[in-house]
Amino acid sequence: MIKKYHLAFVISLSILGTIFAITQFTGAQNTAVKQSPESQVIVSNTYDATIKGDKEITGDAADSISVGNAHSSIFDASVLALAIEDVGDYIEFNQYADRAQKKTALFEKWALDPKMLKLQQDILVKTELAESVFGENQAHARLLAIDYLGYLSKNGQRDAIEHTIYDLSKRINNEPWVKGVEHDYVDLMFKYTDSLTQDELMSNFEEIIEFSGYSKKSHDLFTTGLSLSETVLLLPDSKMEELRTRLKLVKEQL
Repeated sequence: MIKKYHLAFVISLSILGTIFAITQFTGAQNTAVKQSPESQVIVSNTYDATIKGDKEITGDAADSISVGNAHSSIFDASVLALAIEDVGDYIEFNQYADRAQKKTALFEKWALDPKMLKLQQDILVKTELAESVFGENQAHARLLAIDYLGYLSKNGQRDAIEHTIYDLSKRINNEPWVKGVEHDYVDLMFKYTDSLTQDELMSNFEEIIEFSGYSKKSHDLFTTGLSLSETVLLLPDSKMEELRTRLKLVKEQL
């Protein structure tokens, strides 16, 4: 049972937390927008053939695809094609009772490819990329990327999710509101915090605040992500009060 100190931290966020918890999926689904010419993937006919398996790719197109004029990232055509296929498989996983095992098997396969990891991070940080590459499935692609970074974090590989949270925080703090970015930030904070032990959370709280890009603007998003995790919800009263005090001190210094 959450006692009085938990109420001070968690119930104060109940309205916002409930909104984000309920809309983790539906909110992301609604972020699909019509692609603009500037955000289109520059894909040659030979790349289309790669996905469809109609004919062989030759020359430079076989090596990489430049994703949008605004993107500096260069991804192998094979990586993009595989990611599109895997998102389709991910959508179908929900039909099966063993969907959790299927998703874990997919993540184990991805873990062997650093290029796939970079793509999953960019899907979240560069919203135009997800829209351009995955079209109407871009919301699913983002959810899958969040799940993958959460999977890595659960297994002790936290650099990727920490860097992605930091990059999203820069967008939140420095840019006008972008649909979907705030939801992704909250989901990542939840996945990250849920992967920590209580001792890790308490010992590294200031570091977490730093890489999360905590600010007055992102305060509600940050605390919502934390409050959704079992790591925070199950804190003893004394540690909950300590966490509230430390966060209050940081906020006062902003």
